Amino acid sequence: MMTITEKILARAAGKEKVVPGESIWVNADILLTHDVCGPGTIGVFHREFGQDAKVFSKEGIVIMPDHYIHTKDEKAHRNIDIDRQFVKEQGLPHFYDPGTPSYVGVCHVGLPEKGHVKPGQVIFGTDSHTCTHGALGAFATGIGNTDAGFVMGTGKLLVKVPHTLRFILNGKLPPYVTAKDVILRIIGDIGVDGATYCAMEFRGEAVTAMSIEERMTICNMAIEAGAKSGIMPPDEKALAYVREHSGEQDIEVIEGDPDAPVLATYTYDVSTFVPCVAKPHLPGNYAAAADCRDIAVDQVYIGSCTGGKTEDFLWAAKVLKGQKVKIRTCLVPATCEVMRALTTLTIDGETLEQIFVNAGCEPIQRPSCGACLGGPVDTYARTKGNEVVVSTTNRNFIGRMGSKDSQIYLASPATAAATAIAGHIESPWAILGIPGNDALERVPPTKVDGNPEKQTAARPDKPFSDFAVTGKVYVLGDNIDTDLIIPTMYLNLVPTIPEEYRKLGSHALAGLPDSYPIFSSNPDGTTPYAIIIAGKNFGCGSSREHAPIAIGAAGCKAVVAESYARIYFRNAVATGEVFPLETPVSLQDAFKTGDEATLDLAKGTLTRTSDGAVFTLSAADAVAPVIAAGGIFEYARRNNMVK
Repeated sequence: MMTITEKILARAAGKEKVVPGESIWVNADILLTHDVCGPGTIGVFHREFGQDAKVFSKEGIVIMPDHYIHTKDEKAHRNIDIDRQFVKEQGLPHFYDPGTPSYVGVCHVGLPEKGHVKPGQVIFGTDSHTCTHGALGAFATGIGNTDAGFVMGTGKLLVKVPHTLRFILNGKLPPYVTAKDVILRIIGDIGVDGATYCAMEFRGEAVTAMSIEERMTICNMAIEAGAKSGIMPPDEKALAYVREHSGEQDIEVIEGDPDAPVLATYTYDVSTFVPCVAKPHLPGNYAAAADCRDIAVDQVYIGSCTGGKTEDFLWAAKVLKGQKVKIRTCLVPATCEVMRALTTLTIDGETLEQIFVNAGCEPIQRPSCGACLGGPVDTYARTKGNEVVVSTTNRNFIGRMGSKDSQIYLASPATAAATAIAGHIESPWAILGIPGNDALERVPPTKVDGNPEKQTAARPDKPFSDFAVTGKVYVLGDNIDTDLIIPTMYLNLVPTIPEEYRKLGSHALAGLPDSYPIFSSNPDGTTPYAIIIAGKNFGCGSSREHAPIAIGAAGCKAVVAESYARIYFRNAVATGEVFPLETPVSLQDAFKTGDEATLDLAKGTLTRTSDGAVFTLSAADAVAPVIAAGGIFEYARRNNMVK
């Protein structure tokens, strides 16, 4: 018996059966990229396969620029030009060019809009929120530029089969409690690393009742719990959406076995859910909106792949109709199709656009990712100081929307709209006079642990590397995210361009609060630190491989962490840029920044120079050969996967 995720991966690998923990080569159906990671992916493709190489499939490559579109930033425009030139050279049909009628907007809303997503597909995307597309029954996951360059040339990728966590959502959602409230609640319960390297499978009567766009919201944020993917078994509602948008009528469906064992099952009664927020600076900092009424707010932001879809604006309009906002309220539709809908959809004869104008919202902006990830300094609604923002986006890390001093609260569009009216965090129930106890006691889910079959990789019988280094250590805590490692304003730098690679190194860990010592403090922009020591969930957040590359480009040789977020670890392995090593216990209190230590991979130890104390590293697992080879390309060459 297999889950839906295992069945999809088994078919893509040409195998009858796969089990969690097994590493397999799978065939890709779609490779998605955009303006931030497209140029780096193209650079890797040309570097490894040659300037005259052809992509694995013209139909299988989709390029949707969306991140840094409405800006005067020269490098942002240069990066779109790199995409354009590559599309022209390769004759790619699925390029959605900014400034032309083909422009779509945010890729994770645009990809299904344009009919590229179908049940049973394997979709890789150079963006962590690629997991959105599991809402239509696809296996969809984020990867970095190096892996994407590999897929671009071969159509394949080495993938570890994930365990499945099953979430059964029973009951009926109360009024104005949305999919965003559901996923924030789940992440609040299991934590930002509670689903690391797992597939989050969502099912139940509440899921069945949801629209496709609401389902997308849930799958979109699976990555915020550390998941490899989010997925929902496709039903007739999903198939109708796929038929409408793809034009294809004969849609093959892959279904998991109902009794397939999973790692754990969480069962919820969603009728007990309330409007909520995630407090700074993690998506897992759950709180009922009603418990945060003392938080005055400067700005509300409604937009992004998570909260800028048509239905998201419908939620906001229902709350805002006939009301006036007290604070700056920013509206950024995800796609051009959504933007058009705001002028045609009506509530009691009034278009959504008219409702927003009458409420005093700022003018609707052109579609893009916008301030969700901060971006260039001229990005609309980017934070610049100590603003308090309630946002329908997906992350609230330090500096995520621009300023390191701003405070970001994540919320549903309904709660965001209620907040705009009140001027402080507020529940839509209070604004609309809906009876109900919006400070209900939080009822935990029922959890049942499973015992699925799994493959445990054999530990190497000899060291995977004889690398050793002695130098200073730089000590960090838990949940060091990719926005702390490399702030979004530097994502216009292309890692495969040598001078920009070096600039990335000079900005490594620049997102940390100012209380930390500057990491890349040498006069030449490199770092005096040879080793980073960190806690749990290092590298959580984006799939951008700018993060490990920045650390490596700064001259740091290794990160020793208690645990890693999946995508950071994968990118560190794929690029061969910096050793990602694990320790069985926390070392944060055993060292302080500036201490000297010796890392010896042959011995599997980290030794503190001051007193000779020796700390043992965790044994390397199945990825050790890839690390030892220096990355995915050299490993594949040694195994005759590429020339």
